[in-house]
Amino acid sequence: MIYYYPRKSLARVFRQMMRYGYGRALFIFKHPERFTIETIVPAGFVLTICILTISGVVFAQMLELLFALLLLYGAVLIIEGLRMNVRYGKRFYGKVPAIIAIIHAGLGMGFLRGLARKTLRMGDR
Repeated sequence: MIYYYPRKSLARVFRQMMRYGYGRALFIFKHPERFTIETIVPAGFVLTICILTISGVVFAQMLELLFALLLLYGAVLIIEGLRMNVRYGKRFYGKVPAIIAIIHAGLGMGFLRGLARKTLRMGDR
């Protein structure tokens, strides 16, 4: 039987999602046939944000693209938060966008960490 208890803070949710993302990366290495595009979307999003931020130092257009991407992402999160408020009541008011963003960031960063660690270990052989 599996038990779940809600985390007491957003930082703890983030750490939990980092572990999940890390585990997903290791799982995909072990079972590549289980790979789906949904598995790498959070990692791709995090990587895109990093690349746009770094390249924005040299090319100002990249910062404009980053701003547009984050604005669109924020709008989608707000719309989803409103949708959940209508469906489940106001108990989620204002929390949903932050929670979803933390889940995506944690999964993405954890997956990239697992990918990097596994790739570096493969080079040691």
